[in-house]
Amino acid sequence: MTKKGNFICITKLPTRMEFLEKTDELMKESALSLCMISMDIRNFHFYNKWHGRAQGDALLGAVSDYLNDFIKGTNMVAGYLGGDNFSIVMEQDKAMEDRVIKGLDELVSRYAGDDKAISAAFGGYKFNGEDISASDVYDYTVDALGRVRNKMGAEIFWNVDASIKSREKEMRLIPNILKALVNKEFCFYVQPKCNIKNGKIIGGEALVRWVKPDGSLVSPGIFVPVMEEHGLITRLDCFIWEQVCLNMKNWIEEDLPVVPMSVNVSRIDINQLDVADEFIRLIRKYEIPASCIEIEITESAYMDDDYLLLNTIDKLHRHGFKVLIDDFGSGYSSLNMLKDTQADVLKLDMKLLSDAESNEKKSTSILESILEMSRQIRVPAIIEGLETPKQLKIMSNLGCEFAQGFYFYKPMPASEYEELLRDPLKVGNSEEGRVVLQKSHLQQFSDYFIKAANVDIITGHYEFIKKDEMHNQVNQPEAATIFEYIDRFAELGLVHPDDLFDYRILFNTNVLLSLIEKGHKNILKHFRYKVDGAYKWATFEIMVPPEYGDDNHIVLMTWKNADYSVSLVHEYEKLVTENFSKIAKVNLDTKKYEMLHVSKIEKVDSDFEEEGEFDDFANFVTIEKVAPEDTEKFKEFADIEKFKEHFRNSDEKINVRYNRIMDGEKMPTVMEATKSASYTDTNPEILLYVRRGRMEHKED
Repeated sequence: MTKKGNFICITKLPTRMEFLEKTDELMKESALSLCMISMDIRNFHFYNKWHGRAQGDALLGAVSDYLNDFIKGTNMVAGYLGGDNFSIVMEQDKAMEDRVIKGLDELVSRYAGDDKAISAAFGGYKFNGEDISASDVYDYTVDALGRVRNKMGAEIFWNVDASIKSREKEMRLIPNILKALVNKEFCFYVQPKCNIKNGKIIGGEALVRWVKPDGSLVSPGIFVPVMEEHGLITRLDCFIWEQVCLNMKNWIEEDLPVVPMSVNVSRIDINQLDVADEFIRLIRKYEIPASCIEIEITESAYMDDDYLLLNTIDKLHRHGFKVLIDDFGSGYSSLNMLKDTQADVLKLDMKLLSDAESNEKKSTSILESILEMSRQIRVPAIIEGLETPKQLKIMSNLGCEFAQGFYFYKPMPASEYEELLRDPLKVGNSEEGRVVLQKSHLQQFSDYFIKAANVDIITGHYEFIKKDEMHNQVNQPEAATIFEYIDRFAELGLVHPDDLFDYRILFNTNVLLSLIEKGHKNILKHFRYKVDGAYKWATFEIMVPPEYGDDNHIVLMTWKNADYSVSLVHEYEKLVTENFSKIAKVNLDTKKYEMLHVSKIEKVDSDFEEEGEFDDFANFVTIEKVAPEDTEKFKEFADIEKFKEHFRNSDEKINVRYNRIMDGEKMPTVMEATKSASYTDTNPEILLYVRRGRMEHKED
């Protein structure tokens, strides 16, 4: 370190002003296409805290030395921009760019050691002689850094002109937003909530809209993020809340049916003002009962300041307001929170429903589990985003009572909603909406799970929020990690021998990380545990929150008693395994297949994917598995168009018998095609079964 002026320079590089000046000179003199790469160190303040400022300065000095060596003998420019920020300007060259990124990342990793939260982040911008200043280029790289700062790994985000123009467009929007607030161009629209059985309105949700003087609408997706980022959203929310209360007063005075209107409250609102006091002031000002207003708090708000949030909810309840958890199921925080607070309604995240329609088997099971839990803890649930008859059927079959979405009504101006209230055939009575209005408590959360724990799957650190009697017996002495704790069940013979293989695989860190990386948010398995000398089925679930990422590897692990159907399912699976080597579902329209069952032998012997294009699967089987003398016969059978033609006119199953090559030997095999139970003209799905057969039998 050297002294410069009255302060100590941590690095040997040019500081901000000198770096920008040198960059401006290089941009004027060079005919080459240049780029700037800026770097900062994720969580550097924690590095200083954990390792001491002297070690932090040593890391910055090492980065400086690396960049000095990198640019030596070249016309490249590098600089120290303050804090933990560095920049380098160089010719656009992929190999050189990758080299400097890799080198800096490895350097930071060496200093960080096991602290995976400490890593290098990179943002870049490429330019070629355009009229632009070094200061502007640096700003673009800093903006790009914001896109990767919360991610893991040595990733670089290159800011491009489209991103920059989008950002500039946002900034130009702010004066128009401020003008719109003054001119009261913002108003609330209403989307009704309905009884799923008869479609009658049992409530509404207030949604903000920006209506310009010419009557055109500006999408909330455009202005809400800008207002949130620049601290304007609470001002807008307070205005909407007041408009809702004013309209409720007018509707009551006109003797219109009183159905509750919910308003949205964000984490920003709770942090910036006393939300409960604001609503108390509004209902007193407009002389309306608290039961007219319901407060929707998004699930993500439950992760920031529990004390402030729980006090707000408690105060709202004491003054008669109902509280809804919005977007329930988008994370796991609410499960952790349910035992500590009260909520009156779970408003299920609409993504659960869209996933259930496109991936019925898995996502419907998740929805079913959430609805079952809501019934057990006596908290009613309403589903958002219901748009199609198929979705209505799914939710009706699952026993969901209330829904909101385009299937019933799109968001509409308050005046149109008022007209609906005037039609007694469209509005439900108090009995039809009573479950939503009924106050519910969540003390039964602890009874739903046998055990529940927050777990860091990288470090294995764990914290149980619910324990069972067996926990204390197994956890003596206390296990250092959750993986050691889980291993003890196997070592003590508490896991059924037939389940040990899957049990150990599931709790392998690399397996869990791989599943999460592939997008799995809920990992569900059933295992048999020994309880009171007998094996009983238990359901184990890992829930991955949306905030899981570079600096947060915490998931929720839960254990609960499996219901009787689980043992029946596993008995059925045993029967299937003994009789079929493969079962696949094929959609004749999309020409996609999905493996529903693959025997262990098949898994070892086959390289095909579990889902994909049917033609790829059929070609793989033909080439790799079918004896040469049966190839043409098999190809003729495994034809999507022939399946379509046959099942369009017949419910009869069809099959083909062929010799299967396995370990160099021929094995008589039968592939059978039949309509699935869900087959319709609009959803033509068939099932393919593969089992051993006898070649001397005639084909059916």
